[in-house]
Amino acid sequence: MTTAGASRRLLALLLGGLAVTGCADAPVDLNVADGGFTDGTFNGRSAADDQGATGEATITIKGDDVTSVDFRIRDSNGSVRGVDYGKTNGEIVSQETYRRAQVGARAGDDYAASLVETDDLNAVDAITGASLTYRLFTGAVEDALTQASR
Repeated sequence: MTTAGASRRLLALLLGGLAVTGCADAPVDLNVADGGFTDGTFNGRSAADDQGATGEATITIKGDDVTSVDFRIRDSNGSVRGVDYGKTNGEIVSQETYRRAQVGARAGDDYAASLVETDDLNAVDAITGASLTYRLFTGAVEDALTQASR
């Protein structure tokens, strides 16, 4: 193949790739203060983690402002993680395991408060020891914001 032929083929591949990617949905702006969101209450759910748990977020938006966020993690068996998360049969078997589990369980409230304060999912910082909760939170919020985008 000639150099000109190879160049034309490469150009065709690149333009074809641009045409395909140009058809994809644009990503949602994760900063509510930037506008472009409908007022209302929206529910979102994250993808399941390795254990089958999902994050669920209910977000209320009014006037380009996040006014409330309710976030919970639902385990694969349907139970919501709370004060008993990390216990075995209602008992704390290992203080360290329970402590770590509770860091993650409490982080959801901190993430929700940060989103209400900043109106920007990108400004919500991950908490050390709660990265799984962070992934579930951001996934659920992104799903809710996708529904709220105009």
